[in-house]
Amino acid sequence: PTGKPTVMPAVGVKDPRAFLFRLEPGNPIRCPLVEGSGTDALRMRGPAGPAYGDRGADLTLDFDQPHKSRSMIGGTYGCPPGANERAFLAGSFTGWAIVEVAVFTVHPRPGKKAGEEEEEMEIVDFSQP
Repeated sequence: PTGKPTVMPAVGVKDPRAFLFRLEPGNPIRCPLVEGSGTDALRMRGPAGPAYGDRGADLTLDFDQPHKSRSMIGGTYGCPPGANERAFLAGSFTGWAIVEVAVFTVHPRPGKKAGEEEEEMEIVDFSQP
């Protein structure tokens, strides 16, 4: 390649209803935004991968350099009381492998408006063309 590489700016996404979650057999735990955080729920960092929370502080997935991925929930997204912020989502702050990424979109149940009744999650698979 010649010249300088193109650097794509991160694009912040605000969503007051955003949340992260940890799945354990029989015990899914939802981590909503900290009330009044007013920060970006998500930052799209081009091909490197998504960063969740203010400046990606809560969860950063780096697809280009997986060893730079990190997890420390509790800044923008709430960490359950008594849980270890560095280990809650991924088991440790860094040093874990990215095996699979799933992105979910929450929709109201058919025939209901948002907030009227229980919502459901739909898997959105971005790996398929």
